[in-house]
Amino acid sequence: MFDDDEDDILEMSEAEAWYDNNLRFFDWKNKATPGLPLDVELFYHSMYVPFKKELKEPLRQLVNRHYKYIATECRPEVLARIERKIDWVGHEFILFLRNMVEFWKTGKDLREIFPKLDEWAITYSSYRKPRYLDLSFWDKLDWLSEEQKQTMIEEEHREADELFAFKEKPRSEFYDLIQNLTFKYYAEVQELDTDGWVMFEVFMRDEYTNYQLDFEHYDEFIEYGFDVEDLNLPYKEYSVKFSERWKERWEEEQRKKEDENKKQKNEE
Repeated sequence: MFDDDEDDILEMSEAEAWYDNNLRFFDWKNKATPGLPLDVELFYHSMYVPFKKELKEPLRQLVNRHYKYIATECRPEVLARIERKIDWVGHEFILFLRNMVEFWKTGKDLREIFPKLDEWAITYSSYRKPRYLDLSFWDKLDWLSEEQKQTMIEEEHREADELFAFKEKPRSEFYDLIQNLTFKYYAEVQELDTDGWVMFEVFMRDEYTNYQLDFEHYDEFIEYGFDVEDLNLPYKEYSVKFSERWKERWEEEQRKKEDENKKQKNEE
């Protein structure tokens, strides 16, 4: 009887277990009382859980659209690993964001905890833009008329815009998904000032980078014919094995190109 009561006391709720597993994201050392703080419990139930729940299925669709080899995978062991990565997406983003928002609400300067904020404000606002040739390049083509130069500049910009849009599409789709759900369940974010939005962009970019690294890894794992047993290879061993397979494929492609060139010359 008493043992059962003790077990009930010691058993953690889902929110308490989550908090215990993510203590590094919270200022637990300075809390007046031990255990799960009320504000964290409210955040968990009203924001974190619905955010993650609604994210999962559209994210799975996004992964299958962005990574064609993952979309064709059917081995349960590989799919389970991919599913674990899908479960992880958005976790750190939303917790880092919460910490920043809570600090921002105190009225203190975000530079106290993000010393590189001004540097990020410059670099993060410029990297997601098409890359055009510097205008000085066109000045060197002095045999062209101004009208010809302008026509070529416009064409170059159009091609750069199209290439950027093509490469940017996966990122835009990922950003839109995460951002829309964040706004839906974490309304306070929309009240951020300029500094807060810089940090929002920093967290989002880091999350997308992790997304790319994780799913590109499994996409290549499948593309290059790795076996289920290779899922547990140490990083160095996997890297060596991958490099060997990549080299073999590259050499085979070069041989095919040489054969095609020889064939064309013979036909001429």
